Formats: sequence, structure tokens, C-alpha cells
Amino acid sequence: MSSGISMTTIKFLTENTTLVTPLTTVGEGWYDPDSIILPIIRCCIGTMGIVGNLLVCIVVIRLWSSNKRNTTNTLIANQAMIDFVASVILVTVTLTETFKVPPPNNYFFGQVFCKFWASRFLMFAAFASSTTNLTAISIERYLAVIHPIYYSMKFASTMVAKLLPLVPWLVGPLWQFVVALIRYDFLQDQLDCTYEAPQYTSAMEKVFGLILFLWEYFIPTLIMTYAFVKIALKFRQQNRKVGHRPPQPTGASTVAAVSTMNDHQNSISVMDQNSPVENSMVTAYDATAGAGTSGQRGRSQGPKGSSNIQRKNVTKTLFIVFVFFVICWSPDQWAFLQYNLGGELDFGGVFVNFAIVLAQLNSCVNPFIYGLQYRAYRQGLKKLFCKCIK
Repeated sequence: MSSGISMTTIKFLTENTTLVTPLTTVGEGWYDPDSIILPIIRCCIGTMGIVGNLLVCIVVIRLWSSNKRNTTNTLIANQAMIDFVASVILVTVTLTETFKVPPPNNYFFGQVFCKFWASRFLMFAAFASSTTNLTAISIERYLAVIHPIYYSMKFASTMVAKLLPLVPWLVGPLWQFVVALIRYDFLQDQLDCTYEAPQYTSAMEKVFGLILFLWEYFIPTLIMTYAFVKIALKFRQQNRKVGHRPPQPTGASTVAAVSTMNDHQNSISVMDQNSPVENSMVTAYDATAGAGTSGQRGRSQGPKGSSNIQRKNVTKTLFIVFVFFVICWSPDQWAFLQYNLGGELDFGGVFVNFAIVLAQLNSCVNPFIYGLQYRAYRQGLKKLFCKCIK
């Protein structure tokens, strides 16, 4: 997610005094296009994003073929697809800017090139779609955990859930499209693209920048924070309820209680008493983080307990994805807001350049989170590589 006139774009503008600035006359310092350092970093980030998100897409599609297709997996795959596209565009834009690819010498195609490519519209649109999809994931998790009956009966199987993955692609980039149309232009006589720098001293420009900040960062972050806080409180409440239950019979007392039964009945009773579903379904997820017997516990607790553990697993994983989103995008967006409201920024300084790289890093970090936290993804990845090796 990024504003179309965020720090990444503003960086190319503020070191020039004219309001209409050729994009080839850009600033100095570490972010200078003539410098090779930043393009290398961006290409590395993009390459990791391409490989990582492609693997996520393949694994989730294989899960679909195993009758594990649901709204959550669909949105996770959608997130990976969006980040994959963002990574491809990041690498391509970096290469075209580094090698100074000029716009075509044709008015129509020159306008298209300047407004939708040189403007980085496609890249910013992908970032915005990524944020919108992450917001959709948090809402989906909120409904699944807080309102499970409504979720299963009136949401998960409806047309709304099926069309939900399309919303980020269509709604997320709306403001990016406006920025690309009104800010960028093609100078055919110079074979160059221009950017009309916003005058942030005017009230209208401040309002425009504030809307971008709210639409693409603040409101989505607010929604996601509310959803995951409510989910965390719900899980905490469940754990407390389980903690106040009467202690279950010990193995010895259970054996004594059923000693008069035949061997077949005795074995069933011992198994049932030693593996209470309600007690294990809330606590087993915590055990999966460090206990080697988590797989055995999961197998002994029945379908309901296993389903609850999986629900907590995927929800915790997606919460970590949200945390990294906030970490990666907050410096860029709050600095953008400060500049929008008339503050000063050193666009050649370390902070601005670090914030830009950190924001772009968000497009490749999710596959690593899935690999560390999401057991279903790890298992799918292991099967994929084992099949390739064979």
C-alpha cells in the first residue's frame, strides 16, 4: 500500500523548484537514479517477492485440489497474487528507470506510458490492493471467530464471499487512478513525462493528501486493529472458560472406573477420558509452538478440536502479517502525512530512503511468515518440494 504521491514519488519532485517537472530531472544522493545501490536493493526485494508469493499461490492451489478450498485460503492466495504482481512491477519499473527507457514517440501511447507506467501507477495500485485485501482478510477472520454461526450460514457460502477477492483489485487503486490521470502528462516534443507537483500550501491539496492517507493507510489499519483486538479478546475468553472447568479424571481413576468392562469398551473409554475435546481444543495450539507432540495431540482430539486449532493457527498467522504491514508502512505514511500538512522532510536523508525500502519490503515478507507460522503451508511446501525431488 502506498499513496500515489507518497514519499517515493515526492522524492523525485521536491529538489526542483518548478511545479511541472520532467521525471528525468531528479534529485541527488543515495536515491539518485544514477546510483546503483537502491535499484539493486529494490530488485532483490522484488525477486524474493516473486519467488515467495509464487510458491504461496502454488501451495494454496494444491490445497484447493485437496478439498480445502475456503474463503480464508482464497483470500490468502489472492494476497499472494497481488504481492506477486507488485513484485514483478517493482523489478520492471526499477529496470526501466535505471536504464532510462523513454516513452514512445506517439501521443496516445506516450500518454499511457507516462500516466500509468512512469507514474508508477501500477506499482502503487498493487500496493493499495494489497492493503485492501489484508483488510478483507481481517474482516473475514472477525466474522469467522466472533460470529461463527452467521459466518457459516450466511457468509462463507454466499456470492459475497465468492466475489470478495475481486474487491481489492477494483476498489483499492481508485485514488491511484485519479492521481495518475490528473498529475502526470506526456511532452511529445521532449519525449519526456512530467509530474505536476501538488502545492501543499493550499487547503485543497492538503485535503487531497489527507484523503489518500485515510483511504490507503489509516482507515484500513483502524479496521484491522479493531478486528484482531476483538479476536484476541475472544480467544482469551475461551482460554479462561477452559481454565475454570473441573479437572478431568486421571488415567488411573479412569481405568478403575471401567475395570469391570470388557477390553474393547475399556480401551474406548480410556481414550475418550484422556483426550477431552473441550480441554484440548483451546490449549493445543499453544503446544504446537514448541512441543514435539503437537501432531499427536491434534490427532487425538477429534474433528472439532482440530478445526479450532487450525482456526487459531491461521488467525495468529494473519495477525502477524498485519503487524508486519504496520511496521513496514507506518514510517512512510506518517512522514507523508506530516509533509502533506506542511512539515519538512529531508528527502535525501537516511530516514526517508529507509522508509521507502521498508515499505517495498512488505511485498515479499508474507511468504516467510507463512513458512514460520502456518503449519498447513509448511506441510504443503514440503510435499511440493518432495514431489519435485522425486
